[in-house]
Amino acid sequence: MKLSKLVVLLIFLSFHDIYNEKTEIKNFEEISIKKGTNEYFYQFSNPIVQDEKDAYFFFKFSYDYRLELKIIDEDQEITSIKISTKNKYICYNITNLKPQNYTFIVINDYYYTQTMFFIDNSREINLNLEKFLDFSFDTEYISRRPPLPLIFNIEEVSECLYVHFGEYSYTIYDGNTTLEYCILEGNECNFLQDSQFLEFIKGKRYKIKVNCNENDSNKYFFKTWSISAIIKEVGLGGSYYLTNEKIKDAYFIINVKNYKYIYTYVDTNYYYFYYDFLTENEKISFTHSLDNFNSRSGYSEELTTMECKNDYLVIKIKFDSTPYKVLISIFSAIYNFESLEQSFEIEKGIYALITKKRNSIGKSNI
Repeated sequence: MKLSKLVVLLIFLSFHDIYNEKTEIKNFEEISIKKGTNEYFYQFSNPIVQDEKDAYFFFKFSYDYRLELKIIDEDQEITSIKISTKNKYICYNITNLKPQNYTFIVINDYYYTQTMFFIDNSREINLNLEKFLDFSFDTEYISRRPPLPLIFNIEEVSECLYVHFGEYSYTIYDGNTTLEYCILEGNECNFLQDSQFLEFIKGKRYKIKVNCNENDSNKYFFKTWSISAIIKEVGLGGSYYLTNEKIKDAYFIINVKNYKYIYTYVDTNYYYFYYDFLTENEKISFTHSLDNFNSRSGYSEELTTMECKNDYLVIKIKFDSTPYKVLISIFSAIYNFESLEQSFEIEKGIYALITKKRNSIGKSNI
C-alpha cells in the first residue's frame, strides 16, 4: 500500500514538472500566449557590443488588455511591465550582459490566446528577403542610451528584385539613412547608405542594418519604413503573388524579345491593371528610378492580346491595405478549343493558353 502511494506521488510530481516546464523562445520568433501564466526562457549569449549603444529585448503583443510581462535574469532581478500597446514594440534595456537564461513570464488574464513577437537586437537575425520586406518595426520611445541597430542576414536571393522606399522624414541617429546594406562576399561587408533604393541580385546574399531615430527630446525609437514600389523580373506562365500592406505598387517585368504577340490574364482586387513596353536601355533606367513608364490600362479578369513593340513588357499592380492574391498569367500562344474532336500540338517550352468557346455568344472561357 505504501509502495502504491509512493508510485502515485512520483507520477504526480513528474506530471507537475512537465506541466510547469519552461518553453524556450528563439530570437525573432512569434509564440502563442494562452490564458493564464505562461513561462519561457531565452538563452542570452555573445551579444554585439558597441560604445554608446545598448542591447535591448523588444516584445510586441497582439492585444493590450489584461496582460503583464515579467523579465527575470539569473541574479533574480525582476522587471514587471504592464502591456499597454499592441501597435508598438515595448523595450527592455539589457544591463546584465553575461551569458545566462532569461526568464519571461507572461500573465494573460483574458479569455483568448494571444501572440507575442520577441526580438533580441544584440544578435544578428537570419531570414529571407520576403520576410524582411514584410517586417514592420515601430517601437516605444527609449529614454536611456540609444539601442544597437538591427542587423539582418538575408539568405541567398532566389529572384532579382528592386525595392523603392518612400520618403523618410525622421532624424537618423548615428547615420544618414535608415537602411544600410551590403552584398556578402564571404564575411566581408562594407555597408552602403541608401534608404531610397535597394537592388537584390539573384544568387547573392546580403546584410541589412536598420538604424534608430532620435527626436528633439533626445529620445530614441525605430519607425517602420514604407515601400513605394517593388519590381520583379518574372517569366512566362502563371504565378500567384501575395500582396503586402506595406507596399504601394508592384511592377512585373517580362522579357518578350522573341515574341510578336503576348497574351495576358491578370486578376487583382482592382478593375484595371497597367502596362507598358520598354527597350533594354529604358528597362535599366526604369528599375532604378521608375521613369519611362507610360501607363496603359487593361481590364482585370479578361484575356488581353498585346503586340510586343519593345523588348520588355511591364505590368503594374496596385496593392491594397488588406493582403490578397494576385494572379498574373503570360502566354506566348493561344488555342481556341471548339469541339471534342479538335486537337493541338504544342511545342516543348511553349507557354500556351487553351480556351473553350461558348457557343451562344462566342466568347472564350479560360
